[in-house]
Amino acid sequence: MELLFRRKTVRVKTLILLLFILTGSYGIANAQPDKHFYNIDNEVDLNGTIQKIIIQPLYKERSPFLIITLAEKKTNKTYTVEISPTWFFEKDFHKGESLHVTGSLTAKGKQNIVMARMVKFGGEIIVLRDKHGFPNWRGNRWQKRRGEKR
Repeated sequence: MELLFRRKTVRVKTLILLLFILTGSYGIANAQPDKHFYNIDNEVDLNGTIQKIIIQPLYKERSPFLIITLAEKKTNKTYTVEISPTWFFEKDFHKGESLHVTGSLTAKGKQNIVMARMVKFGGEIIVLRDKHGFPNWRGNRWQKRRGEKR
């Protein structure tokens, strides 16, 4: 009787462990594709025309992002360009304007996403991230909390 009980206990523990591993790895596998990070090895320069301007909440409980749909001039390929949180970006874009973007390219399905590091338009250069891809708005938020001006 004791041997039978031990076998059942081992089987139950094995099943629980397998379920934990399978559900845990499934959750991790599903969580990864939604997140993308700035990768300096995938940096591209694009010259294009603004097709669409979108303000969209990308990250939970954070300020909405300014997003541009850009048609590249050479290939007419379409890119989704993540600019910055709306509170950080103080310039106005308009549909049909020319825009030069330097940023990290990520593919999500058939969609080409570029996390902008720098944009040039209307004779201005706006640096959104440092050379390593860290957002410039992170420093602003920290300084705002401390009451400092930039």
